[in-house]
Parts: sequence; structure tokens; C-alpha cells
Amino acid sequence: MKPISHGRKACMWVGVAAALWLTAAPEKAPAESADEVPAVRTKLLRYADISRDRVVFAYGGDLWIAPREGGAARRLTSHVGDELYPKFSPDGQWIAFTGEYDGNPDVYLISSEGGEPKRLTFHPSNDIVLGWTPDGKNILFRSDRYSAPPGRFTRLFLVSPQGGMPKMLPVPRGD
Repeated sequence: MKPISHGRKACMWVGVAAALWLTAAPEKAPAESADEVPAVRTKLLRYADISRDRVVFAYGGDLWIAPREGGAARRLTSHVGDELYPKFSPDGQWIAFTGEYDGNPDVYLISSEGGEPKRLTFHPSNDIVLGWTPDGKNILFRSDRYSAPPGRFTRLFLVSPQGGMPKMLPVPRGD
């Protein structure tokens, strides 16, 4: 009998592992409408922010909003790209967030009632929302737009909710 080479042995084990994984994989759940909350218990609600009366969070790559005291959540966004890091404005009327619609993360703004998101930054670097200034006149975000590989680092910026050129804060690094 001819011995099995290491390469063939590895391929055989990969095939066995794949077969076991496929037989153990659960059936796919039926598709649900965009506004319907999944019937199974939700998991991994991320990046929550709380206003006076509501909670906004990311789930499944979209933003959702719910009453602070509990209850059904309502989807705010349903774009194919990811929406993350939502932050309420100090008055609770607006939500700044990081949206990845065109291949890189940028700063967006949406009404806390829903609607079409407004893009505030237009740079090929990663722009990640961190919060708002206390007066609500600017959105704070971090970006690696002024650093280059291999030692990338982020700096802090402010952008107006009306848009315009972001202003870099006089801090050498920030996250």
C-alpha cells in the first residue's frame, strides 16, 4: 500500500471537515421584510447611544431606534452598506453615524425620525463618528486622512451638520 502524502492528507481532512460542517449547518430561515423584527431573539445589538427618551443602535449593519423604556425597535436605515457608531445630537433631533456606502467609511447625518441620510464627509480615508460638541454645532470624528502607511494614526476633526470642510483639532493624535 502506497503512503498518503501530507498534501493529500490535508485535502482529505479539509473535505471531511467541510462535509461535517455542511451536515451540521442549520436550515436558512425564511426571508423577513425590511421593517419586521426577526422572530428569533436578537443578538449583538452594537454601538448604542441614549437620548432623553430613545435609544439608537446598530444591528445587522443598519440603524434602529427604540423607546428608552423598552418596546419595539424601528429601523432607520436599510442601505446595502453598513451603518455604525450612531450618536444623538444633544437635542435628540439628529443622529450622526458612520456609513460605508462607497467603499470607505464617511460621516452621515439622519433625522431621529428617519429619512434620507446626508453625507457630510467626502474623503477616501476612514472617517469614524465619535460624538457631538455639547452645543450641537459640530460632529466629532476621527480620521487617518493625514497619516500614511505603515504607521497609520488618527486625528480628531469637527464637521458641521450642514456640511462643509472638516476642521482638524490641534491634537497630534486622537481616537
